[in-house]
Amino acid sequence: MPIFLLLLKLYSFRISVCFKWNFQAQQSIGYCPQFDALLTYLTGRETLEFYGRLRGLHGGLIRVEIERLLHELHLTHHADVAVKYYSGGQRRKLSVAVALLGDSPLLCLDEPTTGVDPISRRRVWSAIIRHNQRGRTVLLSSHSIEECEVLCSRVAIMVNGRFKCLGTCQHLKDRFGRGYNLAIQVSARPRSPSESIENSPNESRRSSGSDLLTASDTDMVASENPMCQVALNNVVSQTMRFVTQSFPEAQLIDRHQGLLQYHFPLPIRGSLDLGRIFRLIEENKSRLNVVNYSVCQTTLEQIFIDLAKLQQRSRADLPGVWSCFPIRCESCASCGCCGPSDP
Repeated sequence: MPIFLLLLKLYSFRISVCFKWNFQAQQSIGYCPQFDALLTYLTGRETLEFYGRLRGLHGGLIRVEIERLLHELHLTHHADVAVKYYSGGQRRKLSVAVALLGDSPLLCLDEPTTGVDPISRRRVWSAIIRHNQRGRTVLLSSHSIEECEVLCSRVAIMVNGRFKCLGTCQHLKDRFGRGYNLAIQVSARPRSPSESIENSPNESRRSSGSDLLTASDTDMVASENPMCQVALNNVVSQTMRFVTQSFPEAQLIDRHQGLLQYHFPLPIRGSLDLGRIFRLIEENKSRLNVVNYSVCQTTLEQIFIDLAKLQQRSRADLPGVWSCFPIRCESCASCGCCGPSDP
């Protein structure tokens, strides 16, 4: 079953369930709220047993389930400690464990890893993935783009209570991405009086025989030797001329010391020739003193930021959203569920 993600907070909603099946519906949902709803005078083990019995678990089954979840979320050593002594991250993991109790087919997790340290966060992610692979659907609300890309098979972004896009991470990048970003890091050749660094046997061997300074090394030397900064500026200017002449469509978006970042907008017709970008840079890599470079799509984080900016607009401005962002999910070619068709 797929995992869904809401990147913006869901401020209000209403779900109607037939009263006849209300109890069955509740039994089918595991829920982790944004703010921990735990009884602080109970231990972690007692908390899981309490919620497990509410879900109808009993006997040996509940004990096996509790031990499995405690081990899965690395809470075994704190299982018999009162919740009031738990750290924020431990309480969050316990809330996730409560949601996972009972093998309910639907898990609703609201910011499950907020305040959790990186190692524990990955344990929580692994637990969610394992339960999803067992056939449980996960509805996840999160502001973490990293969490989105790790966990989610489909992503939905909400603006002012409405879905503005729905699809896989790659689908959103293809649909709303503004092109590709090129990052180039160059270095300067040491010049007098810093040539002494090159002539020093220890320093030259330390750099594996290379006579190039990295951008960070150049920053350090430039503070004491303006000549090094001049050399770096010359290399940067040469690189900028190369990019401008080779790729007229490239737009400089940032420059800091020896690091240049360019944006390549998607052409109106056809596609961007990525092979040509790599070929030309490789052919001129030595001449331009390129330390490293990378080419990547517009990140999901940037897409999220672009759409989140619409949250600040008034509802009167919302109709214009369609002209700025053609919104269509992967499966609405005929039904038009995501709004009007592209002009």
